[in-house]
Parts: sequence; C-alpha cells; structure tokens
Amino acid sequence: MVTAEPCCARKLIEQATQYAQGLGFAPHPDYKKAARVFGGLHVEQCAKAFTFGREDKPFYCRAPRETEEQARRIVLQLERRCGAGNYHCLVGLGDS
Repeated sequence: MVTAEPCCARKLIEQATQYAQGLGFAPHPDYKKAARVFGGLHVEQCAKAFTFGREDKPFYCRAPRETEEQARRIVLQLERRCGAGNYHCLVGLGDS
C-alpha cells in the first residue's frame, strides 16, 4: 500500500477500468455511481504513469470470495480475448 494523491487514485481507477473493458470485462453496475466520489478531481493533474498486467500480459489472480464458476468465466474470457498463453493467471480450484 502506498499513499496516493486523490487525482492519481482517480487516474489509476479509470485506467484500470479501461484496461479491463479492453479485455471484455464490464465495470460493476454501481461503478458510475461510486465514481462520483472523485467529484472535480482531474486525472490530468497526476503525472504518474500506470501499467497493468504482468510481463506485458494481462494477469488474473482469483479473489478469496470468487466462486470457482466466476474464476472459470474470467479465465475463459481471457482465453477468448487474448489467446492461449497470452495472459497469466493464479487460480486455486477445489477445497485446497
């Protein structure tokens, strides 16, 4: 965790959302409503550059509350959008 200026937080979230959309993932239905918290902050005020993925490829790590079915759908979407071997993922399946 690092401290970030509010304009940089907005830039990070907006760019991450665009990156995900480019991979075929829609933002949460409440995204636009939640983004109102940024009010008048402008991403142009942030000089930081953000990169996404790992080793120039998309990277997915299964979240603790994601079901196996959700994880499978995400991996299938990456497979369709990126092709075999063109993304990284860390997905634990089963009870272990």
